[in-house]
Amino acid sequence: MKRHEPFFSLALFLFCFLLYANNLKNEFVNYDDWWVVHNEKMLSWHTTSGFKKLFLGLSKETRFEHGAEFLPVRDLSASLQYRFFGESPTPYHVVQNILFSTSAVFFFQFLLSLGTSSAAAFLAALVFAAHPIHVESVTWLSGHKDVLSLFFALLSLWIYAKGRASLAFGIFLLALGSKYLILFLPVLLPPIDRVRGRPMSIRRYLLFFGASGATLGLSIYVASIVGYTPLPLGRSISGILRNVLALFDGGTSHLIAPLHLQLYYPYEPAVSWLDVRVWRGLAEVIALLAAFTYGWKNRSIVLIASTLWIAGFLPSLRTTEIHLLADRYLLFPSIGFAILCGAGLIHLSRWKGLGVMAPLIAVLLAAATIRQNRVWASSISLWEHAAYGDRPVQRETWENLANVYR
Repeated sequence: MKRHEPFFSLALFLFCFLLYANNLKNEFVNYDDWWVVHNEKMLSWHTTSGFKKLFLGLSKETRFEHGAEFLPVRDLSASLQYRFFGESPTPYHVVQNILFSTSAVFFFQFLLSLGTSSAAAFLAALVFAAHPIHVESVTWLSGHKDVLSLFFALLSLWIYAKGRASLAFGIFLLALGSKYLILFLPVLLPPIDRVRGRPMSIRRYLLFFGASGATLGLSIYVASIVGYTPLPLGRSISGILRNVLALFDGGTSHLIAPLHLQLYYPYEPAVSWLDVRVWRGLAEVIALLAAFTYGWKNRSIVLIASTLWIAGFLPSLRTTEIHLLADRYLLFPSIGFAILCGAGLIHLSRWKGLGVMAPLIAVLLAAATIRQNRVWASSISLWEHAAYGDRPVQRETWENLANVYR
């Protein structure tokens, strides 16, 4: 490791932690009151019977007790925090901020292990850390599963890139037990091996894909137990394809121009191929597939970024209508976006007068993140922003909730 790389890691951690420091005084909001406040039932999860239910209980009653999901690693982490922190929100925010800041460092180290230059890796990690799309995952305490899965997923990728596949697999299992959104991660293994100059191993890949497949099957089974039904995106293949492209365009728009971020976003189904969102989404997919092809032939780092952007988006399609465009579902696509940004900013810095682009983008993203942290300061500020923000959605509903909390 070069001498300046540990300094970059430390600077990145401190930047990220300080960026979210203004959420340390935030209150419990939204579903936090159900998940954390007055949730003494979590103390029973540390008993022998509670631990068994945590990892083996698949009854409807047990699953509802655990958030209508099967995420034992998330549940264990949350219950341990409750045992130590009780009902004081600040320590929970400290844990969230540390997990996310450390994840940014793992991201930086992962890129370095792929042979990316220190400058490009640092800029990519800086864009990732500063992007306001992550505020919902980091500042919302009920989003603990997002940052926990991110922490383990990026650590697993870094360890795998370093050549320790068995340890990486164990960490990957912890990520799967934190949230299902990382089911796609095994598709990154072949390009990582190609970058590292290692022979591809079908046996090794099947191990990771088997874990993802088993987790997917388990998630579908639990969803059937609790009566959770994902929103059908259409009644025909054509309709499903239109809506997938429209949703991809919505997510990509939030990554490229994170303006007017809301708690919820309206989604009107794409009922016709004349919908402009469909064609924008198709153009964006084609552009990424072109980068995908270019990366396979020349630079596998581009292949990894494009795969993260596209494949990381797909698990979010198994959700309900009001959550289809939630910011937290862009956590992993944003990694691919950040990698391409880092490479692009390095390229632009070679042109006279464009060297200021990188710090300017980082400052703008950081300012937006600090502003968005304030939106999540309390239930009142959160619902008022939903009611009176730049693009209000179901204004009357959120206004009434704000008045109730007030």
